[in-house]
Amino acid sequence: MKTIKQLLRQPLKTVVGITIVALAFAILVTCVGQYTATDLSRENLDDRYDTVGFLSDEYFWKENEFGRTHLSKLPTEIQTWLDETTQTRADLVKMISSTGLVSAYIPELQIDNFSQHKGVGSISEYNVGNPYRCAMLTVTLTDIGSIANEDIGTFYADDETKKLLYDTTFLCVGTVDSVIGLEAGFQSPVNRKIVLHITVYNKEEFDSLNLEVGQKYIVYGMDYFDTIQSKEKIDAYGTLSLIYAYQDSYEVFFGALQYKDPLGMFLDYAPMLEQFDCTMTVCDYSSLPWNYRSSDGFTTFWDERPFYYQTEKGYAIKSVPADEYIADYQVPTIAALNGTVDEFLASENGALWREALDKMEINNHAFPVLCVDKLGYQAAFSREQARIVEGRDFSENELVNGGKVCIIAQSLAIANGLQIGDSIELRTFTYDPNIELQRSELQMGKSFPSAAFYSNALGFTSEMETYTIVGLYRQEDAWQNQYDDYGFTPNTVFVPKSSVASEMVTKKVGIYSTLVLHNGKLDEFKTLMEKAGYPDLFICYDQGYSEFVASLDAYEDISEKALYIGLAAFAAIILLFLFLYPAQQRRSLRLMGALGASAWGRFRHTFISILCVLVPGAALGGYVGSKLWTRIAAALMEWINIEIALESDMTAIAPKLTAVGIAAVAALALVVCAALSRNRGLMKRR
Repeated sequence: MKTIKQLLRQPLKTVVGITIVALAFAILVTCVGQYTATDLSRENLDDRYDTVGFLSDEYFWKENEFGRTHLSKLPTEIQTWLDETTQTRADLVKMISSTGLVSAYIPELQIDNFSQHKGVGSISEYNVGNPYRCAMLTVTLTDIGSIANEDIGTFYADDETKKLLYDTTFLCVGTVDSVIGLEAGFQSPVNRKIVLHITVYNKEEFDSLNLEVGQKYIVYGMDYFDTIQSKEKIDAYGTLSLIYAYQDSYEVFFGALQYKDPLGMFLDYAPMLEQFDCTMTVCDYSSLPWNYRSSDGFTTFWDERPFYYQTEKGYAIKSVPADEYIADYQVPTIAALNGTVDEFLASENGALWREALDKMEINNHAFPVLCVDKLGYQAAFSREQARIVEGRDFSENELVNGGKVCIIAQSLAIANGLQIGDSIELRTFTYDPNIELQRSELQMGKSFPSAAFYSNALGFTSEMETYTIVGLYRQEDAWQNQYDDYGFTPNTVFVPKSSVASEMVTKKVGIYSTLVLHNGKLDEFKTLMEKAGYPDLFICYDQGYSEFVASLDAYEDISEKALYIGLAAFAAIILLFLFLYPAQQRRSLRLMGALGASAWGRFRHTFISILCVLVPGAALGGYVGSKLWTRIAAALMEWINIEIALESDMTAIAPKLTAVGIAAVAALALVVCAALSRNRGLMKRR
């Protein structure tokens, strides 16, 4: 208390000391804070901005005798160059991010059905909308047609006809009596006309079905197509393709076709479409024999089936006994109803139908889940065709440590009454290439992600898990991007890849693979591609990072120089304070020495005196410095003519800098005070 009273007796000297300290700390906080904030801003920008590359469209397709074929992998020479570049140019290529695809059964979530959107899907797009197109209906047959595709060969043989009949489709027409199972987004087809494509191996098998006009049947298919909602948006070429394949049978049912199409056939598809409302294939693919093509021609295996399995190089095939294969992959097709539907389903003959209904429940609530290293690595988000409109992105901790969080479409959330912070429960399952419609999608090299058909043979790959919704995204042309190799529907759920332990579908093309470059290295990588002879191999985006990185470098250079000058000024002012201010205490120290005060007492008095000036001065200087920083930062930006969103929150930086500065100055003060307290020449008179 005596020390403090002495300071109060000398208010002018005390105020001068506090002012000197405040000046020093204002300089410290301004300069060090400026540099720290600039450095933090660069880190935040590097984390927020991603320089990514996506394969251009021309490398997705290959010309052949049948036209253009979509590739499921890059040509070998290009893949080799990319692998070598990734391994040897770590200064340019940060990583190749691999996105995984799994399917998730989310029972409380209703899908956004593709058929409700204009311009989505046509009859020619066989797999659009999978796996939501499973349907179980009761139908009364009104017409039983002839073979629809006896001249259409799935495989080519070496004989004179150049055709081999792989399977046979018969067209039957009926009226839908009731719906047993159908995704809720479709309109009810009850009392409407349906065309059934009943596919078997040959006419004998079709005859064994004993179909009769006027009889009611229960039918099941996995590719239900709703022309009720789709008539206005079916593309002409897709419709023509269908009619061209089945022209004879359609003419039987719907009359002469009038107009000449681009293929030279006289067709009038519009009147034909008006005469039926939905269509579906009825086929148990597991019952079809295995046609194998070798150098000797084709061989048909009745007692064996091809079993597809995953290898490092893709899918391989082995043969398995037909009975074993059918047991896992058989589906119901068509059966006569002589009683009620409930009676049939409860009977022994209804076991397979009950199983199909159980799988349909899962399929109708199945969502494609993209497991990402970072959301910004997705083309749609990088190109700003999609963006988070509510909530936030995944945090670094969630991405690294497998946080159970997800980001879903805003439209999907609204339709299901969900919002940020809500949770969804999901259970994952994966693709099974032994399901015919699944395999055709994978073999076509299709990159567009869709949920898988649930497979009893593989089952679920996880238990039910809870994910918290942290963000909602919105995208432009949400349903039109189905033709984009990097597109996805609003049914797509994004999760951190590290949060999923089950097997994922991955590819080296399309939405599944992203080349990630170091920020600021875009021009160097473009030069490297040109030298390799692949100037347009990757279309790269850096979200404008390259436009301001040079200005940021200049700003950082100025901040660094200001830091050195500020530290030097701070040190000079503090040293001046430490050696001048204690000199004002000499008279007091002499009196204390004359009165016999101990060295400890003199040390304590001097040190407390310094602290009483240092602490309030530093606090004042820290506050003033934090306020000055914003103005100084703006002035520097204006000077070098840039506009960058810098880290401007000094509320956390200033107190820390002030505390560190006080500790450093206090340590020096200890040395000064110790020296003064031991110098007895200053403490007493002779």
